[in-house]
Amino acid sequence: MIKQFLIIQLLLGVCYADCDWSPDKPKIKESLINGLQKSDVICHDHIMVLFNKEIGFPFATYAIHKQEQMTRLEGGRKEFIPDPNIPLNDQHLPNDTIFHLPYSRGHLTPSYIMTYDKSANGAWEETYYMSNILPQTAYLNEGAWEKLEMNIVDTLEQQPSGTVWEIYTGGFWDGKNELGATKDEIKTDYLFWKALCNRKKCSSGLITAYNHDGVLRWDVVPVAKLLPGLFDQCCPWNKALSEWKALLNNVNEHPVIV
Repeated sequence: MIKQFLIIQLLLGVCYADCDWSPDKPKIKESLINGLQKSDVICHDHIMVLFNKEIGFPFATYAIHKQEQMTRLEGGRKEFIPDPNIPLNDQHLPNDTIFHLPYSRGHLTPSYIMTYDKSANGAWEETYYMSNILPQTAYLNEGAWEKLEMNIVDTLEQQPSGTVWEIYTGGFWDGKNELGATKDEIKTDYLFWKALCNRKKCSSGLITAYNHDGVLRWDVVPVAKLLPGLFDQCCPWNKALSEWKALLNNVNEHPVIV
């Protein structure tokens, strides 16, 4: 019976085990964060997805980025496809109406930063799985958020050889850590975030972009302040945040940094 169950799981392509390649093991069941509590770990070779099948979207995705990779980025775009490791009925599909204006398909782990590997089923292709997508307004997706992503690439490239950054990216709605009331509804207020860790320096920080009534506010705080359970072994209460605050340079005209 157990053997039959495992075969069925393999046929479905479902993977709820820890990602062996990831040094970070999110504290899901112990977390007080609702969205994280409801997440299953979906493993790929380069991206770990914390997926909430109740809403058909990720709570967050996680990837490892190395300084030497930043010199080999090629760029490019491709079509979004369903995540092969998640049943179709549990995930949103590329043309779902939830992605109509004013929303678009917003990468969590960015496409560009993974273009050091454009092999079949490689790092770049994993960024185009629908498990790496949240609805994001074009105003943010193609503006300040994209600038933040490019600042990360440029800054990491300038770091000493051997530097490694681990990054979670996710989103909250209305401060409830949930995407919306139903699988097909999202709310007008949103908060996108990136939790970053330089494990060698035991330095971490959380960058947030909060939109309310069309006003976008930025903040940088210790990871554990909003996301206890992530980067538990990377000084989650670190308050020396200057290296992470620097990633907001020129992100918009008036970033709010507390």
